Amino acid sequence: MLTCIFPYHEQKRDTFILINYGRLHAHWAFVVEMHFVNSSTISPILRLLAPMAALTLMATACGSSPDDTPDDDEQASAGVEESSEGNETEAEAEAPEQSSMGAPGILTAECDGRNSGDLGLIVTLFSAEDGSELHKVDFSPPLAEHAESEFLSHGRAAPQSSEISLSDPCGDKPGAYLLERGMLVAAITENVNGNDISGFGVLHESGTFTTLSPDQEVSDFATPINYLHPVADSEGDRILFVEDDGENTTAQSMDLESGEITELGPCDPMQCGKLTALPGLDSAVFDDSSLRDLVPVLDGSALIGSANTQVLHYFELGDQAGDDLIDLMELTKRTDLFADGGPQVNLETHGRIQVIDDNTLLIADNVMSVWEFTAAVFEDYEAENEDTLQYSREPVPATRTLVPEGPRENSHPHVSPDHTEIIFRSEAEAGGTKWYRVPVDGSSEPEEFPGLPLQKVIAWQ
Repeated sequence: MLTCIFPYHEQKRDTFILINYGRLHAHWAFVVEMHFVNSSTISPILRLLAPMAALTLMATACGSSPDDTPDDDEQASAGVEESSEGNETEAEAEAPEQSSMGAPGILTAECDGRNSGDLGLIVTLFSAEDGSELHKVDFSPPLAEHAESEFLSHGRAAPQSSEISLSDPCGDKPGAYLLERGMLVAAITENVNGNDISGFGVLHESGTFTTLSPDQEVSDFATPINYLHPVADSEGDRILFVEDDGENTTAQSMDLESGEITELGPCDPMQCGKLTALPGLDSAVFDDSSLRDLVPVLDGSALIGSANTQVLHYFELGDQAGDDLIDLMELTKRTDLFADGGPQVNLETHGRIQVIDDNTLLIADNVMSVWEFTAAVFEDYEAENEDTLQYSREPVPATRTLVPEGPRENSHPHVSPDHTEIIFRSEAEAGGTKWYRVPVDGSSEPEEFPGLPLQKVIAWQ
């Protein structure tokens, strides 16, 4: 313990402030003691030495510790830096890791019916370079733990007895996946005061299920609110759903980052179940047409639809482009597939369609046809065939094909994320199925893509 003595005069008394400087709870600290003493009790030598001692101690012992402890400002600065470093370390430790499902590669999905007949989903990520397995996730609703999410700022844990069901158990549609977040959107049924209430939430790859639909208390004679038809909009980082309060049904969306809910617009109960999100389009869509495929083109200003026939339907969005919600039935002004509803083109081939770029489609026929187009192509074709029945019109040829004609059966194409190549499955006439890859410009022959198993591909990212 070190002591600093500071003399001053108060009235006619000699007063000394003694500052004891020493360790307090393993830290250096000041302990101030004020002593008012009569000068006559202090020897002349001490009175003479006190000012000199005070100055010396302030410059040495009282200015720093025996361990060269920094002054208050330095200590505060160091404390802030240490605290900042500590906070950064803690934040880094608490920050969720990037989802394994969101990493680059090829994702496959297969149904899993091991758990008491309840379907789960196994999602596997493979390398797009050599087809090697990178990661596998088993999404199993019966085994999920109801809990708040470590990866979202909102949500709740429903009772463990609540029933979870995947809306798309075999991974057929992209509306179940939030790949960047490592989540699947799923429906949940909760029992509240004797009422079975429909809601939704997310099943995370860690095995937890977090309920996101609003919590509610239902009195004996009240009508509960059901939250139906949840759809993942991965590009918009949101979930689309329908709220049914017993009187009205409205399409809504929930922002995954904040949990904020936005009303998109009303819908007819018979129409609500057709709510969906289309990759490449910011708007939610009521896809209540008979079209099997519907893809945005021309920078989201139009849609092309196909019923897996030779006829392609073109829909100019016009004033609805950029709307929160697009009603396809109202857009086309028709009640069935064959009524008038916009320009149409007959192709020489048919198959499921995918977008290569804004002006190019891939047709999943046996030769992997590519068709390039503009809006004028549809309009000119319609004008030229105005007086000809739809199925009597001269078909338009594909721009090019990517696979040579032959006895092999080719199917299941997927476009690469950079839009430069596709992979597809090919079965030889004598048996044996493999994956192949080929550039979309047709500049080379297909090459075998070894390693990738014969599973359903849900995304190439």
